[in-house]
Amino acid sequence: MKIILRRISQRSAEFLGFDRMGEAYPIFTKVYTFLWLYSTLETVFMNTLLIRLTGNSDSVMYYKMIIYVVTAVAMHGSALIAHRLSPVHSIRLSAVLYGIMYLFLFILTDYLGVYMPYLAVLSGVACGLYWCSHNILLTLYTTERNRDIGVGILGVINGIITLLIPIVSGFVITAYPNNYLGYRIMFGVGFASVIMQFIMSLRLYPVEHKTREPQFRLALSLVRQRKSVRFVFCSEFIRGFREGTFLFFLNTLLFEFVSDERLVGLNTFLTGAASIVAAWVYGRIVAAHLRGKFVVIATSLLMGATFCLFFGLNSVSIVIYSIVNAFLQLFVVNASSVSSFAVFTQDEKARFCLGESFAFREVSLALGRVVGIYVVVLFPKTPTGYISAMLLLTVTQYLVALCIRVIRRELSLFEQQQITGASVNQEPLEDAQR
Repeated sequence: MKIILRRISQRSAEFLGFDRMGEAYPIFTKVYTFLWLYSTLETVFMNTLLIRLTGNSDSVMYYKMIIYVVTAVAMHGSALIAHRLSPVHSIRLSAVLYGIMYLFLFILTDYLGVYMPYLAVLSGVACGLYWCSHNILLTLYTTERNRDIGVGILGVINGIITLLIPIVSGFVITAYPNNYLGYRIMFGVGFASVIMQFIMSLRLYPVEHKTREPQFRLALSLVRQRKSVRFVFCSEFIRGFREGTFLFFLNTLLFEFVSDERLVGLNTFLTGAASIVAAWVYGRIVAAHLRGKFVVIATSLLMGATFCLFFGLNSVSIVIYSIVNAFLQLFVVNASSVSSFAVFTQDEKARFCLGESFAFREVSLALGRVVGIYVVVLFPKTPTGYISAMLLLTVTQYLVALCIRVIRRELSLFEQQQITGASVNQEPLEDAQR
Protein backbone atom coordinates (compact mmCIF):
# COMPACT_ATOMS: atom_id res chain seq x y z
CA MET A 1 0.00 0.00 0.00
CA LYS A 2 2.84 2.39 0.87
CA ILE A 3 4.49 1.65 -2.46
CA ILE A 4 1.25 2.40 -4.32
CA LEU A 5 0.76 5.69 -2.46
CA ARG A 6 4.38 6.64 -3.09
CA ARG A 7 3.96 5.98 -6.82
CA ILE A 8 0.73 8.00 -6.94
CA SER A 9 2.47 10.86 -5.15
CA GLN A 10 5.43 10.67 -7.52
CA ARG A 11 3.25 10.59 -10.64
CA SER A 12 1.18 13.51 -9.33
CA ALA A 13 4.34 15.52 -8.69
CA GLU A 14 5.59 14.77 -12.21
CA PHE A 15 2.20 15.66 -13.70
CA LEU A 16 2.18 19.06 -11.96
CA GLY A 17 5.86 19.71 -12.62
CA PHE A 18 7.25 19.50 -9.07
CA ASP A 19 10.04 17.25 -10.35
CA ARG A 20 11.45 20.29 -12.16
CA MET A 21 11.38 22.55 -9.10
CA GLY A 22 13.80 22.95 -6.21
CA GLU A 23 13.51 21.58 -2.67
CA ALA A 24 12.19 24.85 -1.24
CA TYR A 25 9.23 25.10 -3.60
CA PRO A 26 6.88 22.46 -2.08
CA ILE A 27 6.87 24.23 1.32
CA PHE A 28 6.32 27.54 -0.43
CA THR A 29 3.27 26.11 -2.20
CA LYS A 30 1.82 24.87 1.11
CA VAL A 31 2.02 28.37 2.59
CA TYR A 32 0.34 29.69 -0.56
CA THR A 33 -2.38 27.03 -0.33
CA PHE A 34 -3.60 28.17 3.08
CA LEU A 35 -3.34 31.82 2.03
CA TRP A 36 -5.51 31.20 -1.00
CA LEU A 37 -7.98 29.20 1.05
CA TYR A 38 -8.89 32.01 3.43
CA SER A 39 -8.47 34.67 0.73
CA THR A 40 -11.07 32.89 -1.40
CA LEU A 41 -13.54 32.97 1.48
CA GLU A 42 -13.05 36.70 1.88
CA THR A 43 -13.05 37.49 -1.85
CA VAL A 44 -16.25 35.61 -2.64
CA PHE A 45 -18.51 35.84 0.40
CA MET A 46 -17.45 39.16 1.87
CA ASN A 47 -18.93 40.65 -1.29
CA THR A 48 -22.28 38.89 -0.93
CA LEU A 49 -22.46 39.73 2.76
CA LEU A 50 -21.86 43.43 2.07
CA ILE A 51 -24.63 43.41 -0.54
CA ARG A 52 -27.02 41.78 1.95
CA LEU A 53 -26.13 44.30 4.67
CA THR A 54 -26.12 47.45 2.53
CA GLY A 55 -28.56 46.55 -0.23
CA ASN A 56 -26.29 47.60 -3.14
CA SER A 57 -23.07 46.61 -4.89
CA ASP A 58 -21.40 50.02 -4.56
CA SER A 59 -20.15 49.07 -1.09
CA VAL A 60 -18.27 46.15 -2.67
CA MET A 61 -16.67 48.50 -5.19
CA TYR A 62 -15.46 50.86 -2.46
CA TYR A 63 -14.30 47.94 -0.29
CA LYS A 64 -12.11 46.65 -3.12
CA MET A 65 -10.78 50.08 -4.01
CA ILE A 66 -9.61 50.64 -0.42
CA ILE A 67 -7.91 47.23 -0.36
CA TYR A 68 -6.10 47.82 -3.65
CA VAL A 69 -4.75 51.22 -2.58
CA VAL A 70 -3.70 50.11 0.92
CA THR A 71 -2.08 46.95 -0.49
CA ALA A 72 0.14 49.04 -2.75
CA VAL A 73 1.23 51.20 0.19
CA ALA A 74 1.78 48.20 2.50
CA MET A 75 4.03 46.53 -0.06
CA HIS A 76 6.63 49.22 0.55
CA GLY A 77 6.60 48.26 4.24
CA SER A 78 6.99 44.63 3.25
CA ALA A 79 10.03 45.50 1.14
CA LEU A 80 11.55 47.27 4.15
CA ILE A 81 10.90 44.25 6.40
CA ALA A 82 12.39 41.96 3.75
CA HIS A 83 15.65 43.93 3.90
CA ARG A 84 15.86 44.49 7.63
CA LEU A 85 14.71 40.99 8.59
CA SER A 86 13.52 38.60 5.87
CA PRO A 87 10.62 38.10 3.41
CA VAL A 88 9.64 35.15 5.61
CA HIS A 89 9.07 37.50 8.58
CA SER A 90 6.81 39.68 6.46
CA ILE A 91 4.69 36.65 5.54
CA ARG A 92 4.35 35.70 9.21
CA LEU A 93 3.31 39.24 10.16
CA SER A 94 0.76 39.13 7.35
CA ALA A 95 -0.73 35.95 8.84
CA VAL A 96 -1.05 37.64 12.24
CA LEU A 97 -2.95 40.58 10.72
CA TYR A 98 -5.18 38.25 8.68
CA GLY A 99 -5.96 36.37 11.90
CA ILE A 100 -7.02 39.61 13.60
CA MET A 101 -9.16 40.48 10.59
CA TYR A 102 -10.98 37.13 10.68
CA LEU A 103 -11.63 37.54 14.39
CA PHE A 104 -13.26 40.90 13.66
CA LEU A 105 -15.26 39.37 10.80
CA PHE A 106 -16.52 36.67 13.16
CA ILE A 107 -17.45 39.09 15.95
CA LEU A 108 -18.74 42.03 13.90
CA THR A 109 -20.59 40.15 11.16
CA ASP A 110 -23.84 42.09 11.72
CA TYR A 111 -22.04 45.46 11.57
CA LEU A 112 -19.70 45.00 8.61
CA GLY A 113 -21.49 47.73 6.69
CA VAL A 114 -20.36 50.21 9.37
CA TYR A 115 -16.84 48.88 9.95
CA MET A 116 -16.16 48.03 6.29
CA PRO A 117 -13.50 50.74 5.68
CA TYR A 118 -11.46 49.67 8.73
CA LEU A 119 -11.59 46.00 7.77
CA ALA A 120 -10.61 46.92 4.21
CA VAL A 121 -7.54 48.74 5.52
CA LEU A 122 -6.59 45.77 7.72
CA SER A 123 -7.05 43.38 4.81
CA GLY A 124 -5.02 45.64 2.51
CA VAL A 125 -2.08 45.86 4.92
CA ALA A 126 -2.03 42.08 5.42
CA CYS A 127 -2.34 41.53 1.68
CA GLY A 128 0.55 43.87 0.88
CA LEU A 129 2.81 42.30 3.48
CA TYR A 130 2.18 38.84 2.04
CA TRP A 131 2.30 39.42 -1.70
CA CYS A 132 5.47 41.46 -1.85
CA SER A 133 7.34 38.74 0.04
CA HIS A 134 5.56 36.04 -1.97
CA ASN A 135 6.92 37.56 -5.18
CA ILE A 136 10.43 37.83 -3.73
CA LEU A 137 10.45 34.19 -2.60
CA LEU A 138 8.95 33.03 -5.89
CA THR A 139 11.83 34.60 -7.81
CA LEU A 140 14.39 33.17 -5.39
CA TYR A 141 12.90 29.66 -5.31
CA THR A 142 12.64 29.45 -9.13
CA THR A 143 14.73 30.22 -12.20
CA GLU A 144 13.85 31.67 -15.62
CA ARG A 145 13.73 28.10 -16.96
CA ASN A 146 11.18 26.71 -14.49
CA ARG A 147 9.34 29.88 -13.43
CA ASP A 148 6.45 29.39 -15.87
CA ILE A 149 6.02 25.87 -14.49
CA GLY A 150 6.16 27.15 -10.91
CA VAL A 151 3.51 29.78 -11.61
CA GLY A 152 1.44 27.10 -13.33
CA ILE A 153 1.60 24.92 -10.20
CA LEU A 154 0.33 27.83 -8.09
CA GLY A 155 -2.45 28.28 -10.62
CA VAL A 156 -3.51 24.63 -10.23
CA ILE A 157 -3.58 25.04 -6.43
CA ASN A 158 -5.53 28.25 -6.88
CA GLY A 159 -8.04 26.46 -9.09
CA ILE A 160 -8.51 23.47 -6.78
CA ILE A 161 -9.29 25.72 -3.81
CA THR A 162 -11.56 27.89 -5.93
CA LEU A 163 -13.19 24.67 -7.07
CA LEU A 164 -14.02 23.27 -3.63
CA ILE A 165 -14.25 26.00 -0.98
CA PRO A 166 -16.88 28.36 -2.44
CA ILE A 167 -19.43 25.68 -3.25
CA VAL A 168 -19.11 24.13 0.23
CA SER A 169 -19.26 27.58 1.81
CA GLY A 170 -22.30 28.53 -0.23
CA PHE A 171 -24.28 25.55 1.05
CA VAL A 172 -23.12 26.11 4.64
CA ILE A 173 -24.15 29.79 4.53
CA THR A 174 -27.52 28.91 3.03
CA ALA A 175 -28.10 26.10 5.55
CA TYR A 176 -27.59 28.43 8.55
CA PRO A 177 -29.18 31.76 7.56
CA ASN A 178 -30.22 32.93 11.06
CA ASN A 179 -27.99 35.69 12.50
CA TYR A 180 -25.57 35.07 9.63
CA LEU A 181 -24.44 31.89 11.42
CA GLY A 182 -23.29 30.32 8.15
CA TYR A 183 -21.01 33.27 7.46
CA ARG A 184 -19.60 33.05 10.99
CA ILE A 185 -18.84 29.34 10.54
CA MET A 186 -16.87 30.03 7.36
CA PHE A 187 -15.04 32.96 8.96
CA GLY A 188 -14.02 30.48 11.68
CA VAL A 189 -12.67 28.16 8.98
CA GLY A 190 -10.75 31.10 7.57
CA PHE A 191 -9.21 31.83 10.98
CA ALA A 192 -8.12 28.19 11.31
CA SER A 193 -6.51 28.40 7.84
CA VAL A 194 -4.54 31.47 8.94
CA ILE A 195 -3.14 29.53 11.90
CA MET A 196 -2.11 26.65 9.63
CA GLN A 197 -0.44 29.07 7.22
CA PHE A 198 1.55 30.63 10.06
CA ILE A 199 2.73 27.18 11.21
CA MET A 200 3.79 26.27 7.66
CA SER A 201 5.63 29.60 7.27
CA LEU A 202 7.94 28.52 10.12
CA ARG A 203 9.32 25.87 7.74
CA LEU A 204 10.07 28.20 4.82
CA TYR A 205 13.64 28.04 3.57
CA PRO A 206 15.66 31.08 4.70
CA VAL A 207 16.93 33.53 2.08
CA GLU A 208 20.28 35.27 1.96
CA HIS A 209 20.52 38.92 3.06
CA LYS A 210 22.19 41.10 0.44
CA THR A 211 21.77 44.28 2.47
CA ARG A 212 19.76 45.47 5.45
CA GLU A 213 19.21 48.94 3.99
CA PRO A 214 16.16 49.71 1.81
CA GLN A 215 16.95 50.25 -1.86
CA PHE A 216 14.08 52.46 -3.06
CA ARG A 217 16.53 54.93 -4.65
CA LEU A 218 18.17 52.13 -6.64
CA ALA A 219 14.77 50.84 -7.78
CA LEU A 220 13.81 54.34 -8.99
CA SER A 221 17.12 54.65 -10.85
CA LEU A 222 16.36 51.40 -12.69
CA VAL A 223 13.00 52.85 -13.76
CA ARG A 224 14.85 55.78 -15.34
CA GLN A 225 17.62 53.70 -16.86
CA ARG A 226 15.82 50.62 -18.18
CA LYS A 227 13.03 50.59 -20.72
CA SER A 228 12.09 47.04 -19.71
CA VAL A 229 11.28 48.15 -16.15
CA ARG A 230 9.10 51.01 -17.38
CA PHE A 231 7.16 48.65 -19.63
CA VAL A 232 6.67 46.21 -16.75
CA PHE A 233 4.90 48.98 -14.85
CA CYS A 234 2.86 49.87 -17.96
CA SER A 235 1.88 46.22 -18.43
CA GLU A 236 0.78 45.83 -14.81
CA PHE A 237 -1.14 49.13 -14.87
CA ILE A 238 -3.09 48.09 -17.98
CA ARG A 239 -3.63 44.53 -16.71
CA GLY A 240 -5.12 46.02 -13.56
CA PHE A 241 -7.90 47.72 -15.58
CA ARG A 242 -9.62 44.41 -16.17
CA GLU A 243 -8.22 42.09 -13.51
CA GLY A 244 -9.14 44.24 -10.50
CA THR A 245 -12.77 44.47 -11.57
CA PHE A 246 -13.26 40.92 -12.82
CA LEU A 247 -11.84 39.43 -9.61
CA PHE A 248 -15.25 40.05 -8.03
CA PHE A 249 -17.53 41.73 -10.59
CA LEU A 250 -19.02 38.62 -12.21
CA ASN A 251 -19.96 37.03 -8.87
CA THR A 252 -21.41 40.34 -7.69
CA LEU A 253 -23.40 40.68 -10.91
CA LEU A 254 -24.65 37.10 -10.59
CA PHE A 255 -25.72 37.72 -6.98
CA GLU A 256 -27.74 40.75 -8.11
CA PHE A 257 -29.64 38.55 -10.58
CA VAL A 258 -30.17 35.67 -8.13
CA SER A 259 -29.56 36.39 -4.43
CA ASP A 260 -28.39 32.89 -3.57
CA GLU A 261 -24.96 32.11 -2.13
CA ARG A 262 -25.23 28.55 -3.42
CA LEU A 263 -25.32 29.76 -7.03
CA VAL A 264 -22.35 32.04 -6.37
CA GLY A 265 -20.50 29.05 -4.88
CA LEU A 266 -21.41 26.87 -7.87
CA ASN A 267 -20.21 29.57 -10.25
CA THR A 268 -16.91 29.84 -8.40
CA PHE A 269 -16.63 26.04 -8.40
CA LEU A 270 -16.91 25.95 -12.19
CA THR A 271 -14.46 28.81 -12.67
CA GLY A 272 -12.07 26.97 -10.38
CA ALA A 273 -12.21 23.93 -12.65
CA ALA A 274 -11.48 26.14 -15.64
CA SER A 275 -8.55 27.74 -13.79
CA ILE A 276 -7.03 24.33 -13.00
CA VAL A 277 -7.09 23.32 -16.66
CA ALA A 278 -5.77 26.72 -17.76
CA ALA A 279 -2.92 26.66 -15.22
CA TRP A 280 -1.85 23.20 -16.32
CA VAL A 281 -2.05 24.15 -20.01
CA TYR A 282 -0.12 27.37 -19.39
CA GLY A 283 2.69 25.58 -17.59
CA ARG A 284 2.97 23.04 -20.40
CA ILE A 285 2.75 25.13 -23.60
CA VAL A 286 3.77 28.72 -22.80
CA ALA A 287 7.44 29.63 -23.09
CA ALA A 288 9.11 33.02 -22.70
CA HIS A 289 8.97 33.88 -26.44
CA LEU A 290 5.26 32.93 -26.67
CA ARG A 291 3.85 35.00 -23.79
CA GLY A 292 2.80 38.00 -25.88
CA LYS A 293 1.22 35.83 -28.58
CA PHE A 294 -0.92 33.95 -26.07
CA VAL A 295 -2.09 37.24 -24.50
CA VAL A 296 -3.31 38.37 -27.94
CA ILE A 297 -5.14 35.08 -28.50
CA ALA A 298 -6.72 35.13 -25.03
CA THR A 299 -7.82 38.76 -25.35
CA SER A 300 -9.37 38.16 -28.79
CA LEU A 301 -11.39 35.22 -27.48
CA LEU A 302 -12.47 37.24 -24.42
CA MET A 303 -13.65 40.05 -26.72
CA GLY A 304 -15.79 37.59 -28.66
CA ALA A 305 -17.22 36.05 -25.49
CA THR A 306 -18.03 39.47 -24.03
CA PHE A 307 -19.78 40.59 -27.23
CA CYS A 308 -22.00 37.49 -27.06
CA LEU A 309 -23.45 38.79 -23.78
CA PHE A 310 -25.32 41.47 -25.76
CA PHE A 311 -27.64 38.67 -26.93
CA GLY A 312 -28.72 37.98 -23.33
CA LEU A 313 -27.38 38.84 -19.89
CA ASN A 314 -28.82 36.45 -17.31
CA SER A 315 -27.64 34.03 -14.65
CA VAL A 316 -26.88 31.27 -17.17
CA SER A 317 -24.89 33.49 -19.55
CA ILE A 318 -22.95 34.97 -16.63
CA VAL A 319 -21.95 31.50 -15.39
CA ILE A 320 -20.84 30.43 -18.89
CA TYR A 321 -18.92 33.66 -19.37
CA SER A 322 -17.28 33.27 -15.95
CA ILE A 323 -15.92 29.86 -16.97
CA VAL A 324 -14.52 31.19 -20.25
CA ASN A 325 -13.07 34.23 -18.48
CA ALA A 326 -11.40 32.12 -15.77
CA PHE A 327 -9.65 30.00 -18.41
CA LEU A 328 -8.47 32.81 -20.70
CA GLN A 329 -7.68 35.51 -18.14
CA LEU A 330 -5.07 33.27 -16.51
CA PHE A 331 -2.91 33.49 -19.66
CA VAL A 332 -2.92 37.30 -19.46
CA VAL A 333 -2.19 37.42 -15.72
CA ASN A 334 0.57 34.80 -15.73
CA ALA A 335 2.29 36.13 -18.85
CA SER A 336 2.44 39.65 -17.44
CA SER A 337 3.56 38.51 -13.97
CA VAL A 338 6.28 36.15 -15.18
CA SER A 339 7.60 38.84 -17.54
CA SER A 340 8.04 41.17 -14.58
CA PHE A 341 9.90 38.44 -12.67
CA ALA A 342 12.32 38.12 -15.60
CA VAL A 343 13.00 41.87 -15.61
CA PHE A 344 13.43 42.15 -11.84
CA THR A 345 15.97 39.30 -11.78
CA GLN A 346 17.89 40.00 -15.00
CA ASP A 347 21.12 40.89 -13.18
CA GLU A 348 22.63 41.39 -9.72
CA LYS A 349 21.78 45.09 -9.69
CA ALA A 350 18.08 44.38 -10.26
CA ARG A 351 18.00 41.58 -7.69
CA PHE A 352 19.52 43.93 -5.13
CA CYS A 353 16.26 45.93 -4.99
CA LEU A 354 13.83 43.08 -5.67
CA GLY A 355 11.33 43.93 -2.91
CA GLU A 356 11.26 47.62 -3.79
CA SER A 357 10.64 46.84 -7.46
CA PHE A 358 7.69 44.61 -6.56
CA ALA A 359 6.33 47.37 -4.31
CA PHE A 360 6.47 49.89 -7.17
CA ARG A 361 4.92 47.31 -9.49
CA GLU A 362 2.04 46.90 -7.05
CA VAL A 363 1.45 50.67 -7.12
CA SER A 364 1.02 50.46 -10.90
CA LEU A 365 -1.28 47.44 -10.58
CA ALA A 366 -3.36 49.08 -7.83
CA LEU A 367 -3.77 52.30 -9.83
CA GLY A 368 -4.95 50.25 -12.80
CA ARG A 369 -7.42 48.33 -10.65
CA VAL A 370 -8.87 51.52 -9.16
CA VAL A 371 -9.22 53.09 -12.61
CA GLY A 372 -10.97 49.94 -13.88
CA ILE A 373 -13.46 49.93 -11.01
CA TYR A 374 -14.08 53.66 -11.50
CA VAL A 375 -14.84 53.03 -15.18
CA VAL A 376 -17.46 50.42 -14.25
CA VAL A 377 -19.05 52.81 -11.73
CA LEU A 378 -19.40 55.47 -14.46
CA PHE A 379 -21.37 53.22 -16.81
CA PRO A 380 -25.17 52.89 -16.43
CA LYS A 381 -26.28 50.04 -14.17
CA THR A 382 -28.10 48.29 -16.97
CA PRO A 383 -27.25 45.12 -18.91
CA THR A 384 -26.01 47.20 -21.86
CA GLY A 385 -23.97 49.40 -19.53
CA TYR A 386 -22.39 46.43 -17.77
CA ILE A 387 -21.42 44.70 -21.04
CA SER A 388 -20.08 47.93 -22.58
CA ALA A 389 -17.84 48.46 -19.55
CA MET A 390 -16.61 44.86 -19.76
CA LEU A 391 -15.81 45.28 -23.48
CA LEU A 392 -13.87 48.47 -22.85
CA LEU A 393 -11.82 46.87 -20.06
CA THR A 394 -11.14 43.79 -22.20
CA VAL A 395 -9.89 45.61 -25.32
CA THR A 396 -7.19 47.32 -23.25
CA GLN A 397 -5.50 43.95 -22.72
CA TYR A 398 -4.07 44.07 -26.25
CA LEU A 399 -1.74 46.73 -24.85
CA VAL A 400 -0.52 44.18 -22.28
CA ALA A 401 0.60 41.94 -25.15
CA LEU A 402 2.43 44.89 -26.72
CA CYS A 403 4.21 45.64 -23.45
CA ILE A 404 5.25 42.00 -23.03
CA ARG A 405 6.75 41.94 -26.53
CA VAL A 406 8.74 45.11 -25.82
CA ILE A 407 9.93 43.59 -22.51
CA ARG A 408 11.03 40.42 -24.28
CA ARG A 409 12.94 42.42 -26.90
CA GLU A 410 14.65 44.56 -24.26
CA LEU A 411 15.70 41.48 -22.28
CA SER A 412 17.21 39.93 -25.41
CA LEU A 413 19.16 43.12 -26.13
CA PHE A 414 20.35 43.22 -22.52
CA GLU A 415 21.57 39.62 -22.71
CA GLN A 416 23.46 40.35 -25.94
CA GLN A 417 25.10 43.41 -24.38
CA GLN A 418 26.12 41.35 -21.34
CA ILE A 419 27.70 38.68 -23.56
CA THR A 420 29.50 41.28 -25.69
CA GLY A 421 30.73 43.12 -22.61
CA ALA A 422 32.00 39.87 -21.07
CA SER A 423 33.91 39.05 -24.26
CA VAL A 424 35.52 42.48 -24.36
CA ASN A 425 36.53 42.25 -20.69
CA GLN A 426 38.08 38.83 -21.21
CA GLU A 427 40.36 39.87 -24.09
CA PRO A 428 43.14 41.45 -21.93
CA LEU A 429 43.17 38.38 -19.70
CA GLU A 430 43.50 36.07 -22.71
CA ASP A 431 46.36 38.19 -24.14
CA ALA A 432 48.18 38.06 -20.82
CA GLN A 433 47.83 34.29 -20.68
CA ARG A 434 49.27 33.95 -24.21
